[in-house]
Amino acid sequence: MNKELKETKNIISVLMNCYNGELYLRETLKSLERQTLKNFELVFVDNFSSDGSVNILNEFDFNLKLISLSENVSLGTARKIGVENCSSKYITILDTDDIYNIDSLQILYTSISSGNYGFAYGHQKLIDANGKSIGKINNIYAGLSGFFFDKLLRQFDIPLVGSIINRDIINENNINFSEKFKGSEEFDFFLRLAAVSSAISIDEYVVNYRLHQSLSSSLGELKYKERELALINLKKENPRYYIKFRNSFNNAFRRVEYYKAQYEISVGKWSSARTRLFKISIYDIRYTLLFIFSLFKPVWKFVQKKKYKSHV
Repeated sequence: MNKELKETKNIISVLMNCYNGELYLRETLKSLERQTLKNFELVFVDNFSSDGSVNILNEFDFNLKLISLSENVSLGTARKIGVENCSSKYITILDTDDIYNIDSLQILYTSISSGNYGFAYGHQKLIDANGKSIGKINNIYAGLSGFFFDKLLRQFDIPLVGSIINRDIINENNINFSEKFKGSEEFDFFLRLAAVSSAISIDEYVVNYRLHQSLSSSLGELKYKERELALINLKKENPRYYIKFRNSFNNAFRRVEYYKAQYEISVGKWSSARTRLFKISIYDIRYTLLFIFSLFKPVWKFVQKKKYKSHV
């Protein structure tokens, strides 16, 4: 690390939202403690936890800003409050069950500060509840930079916990996480940010994302409802973009239909889901294949499980 970087205080705010996260929190904080880049503050939002999460913080010597909420709020609201309490130019988000590599902050900082980017993001590795490696998720736009709005409409590939955000740009454009969202807050946030700024996708792994039973893995119908709402709002806020990128918007709405079909199958509505998949199958060979897979329940379940664990 160069001298200039050493003398700079809090170039990154690491935002951590916590609701009863004591099970993995100590391991997560240790990964933050080991970072090669030391110039960061930890903004810890305790979302009215009833376990010992906050007490674990006492075991570490972070530059800590603790925000204790007096009631439990939605994840979108909690993240919004956290961002409002960050004081550094750049913001990363690390959840209480995920793990940084030793140089994650350095990689993220180096990338976003290499240009006037609104955000940057890298790949993620998948780990199970015991920390065992079970797969990888690679960003499809890795190595690219520039205007990502159209790209993200066609394929949203940003891992929130593997990203870094330019606070100056979000403040200038009055962008923050929306209180309306409980589970797809990052989809709404990054699309609005991509509409007003450039970005860079990093071809390196920066976070270990833990898969286990949690809010994010049991969203149910929220996944398609919130993404659909985000797209509708985006159309209203950016009518010229809707005209310019109409095909990409249509692709994004068809993906919402796919998520609806996923949900319907999860609650046993196979016939309705097949009808929905059939309607969008003419637009993309992937939906054609998914419709065919839906005709055979064991095949559908196998493909969905495989697709999630080795998503690219």
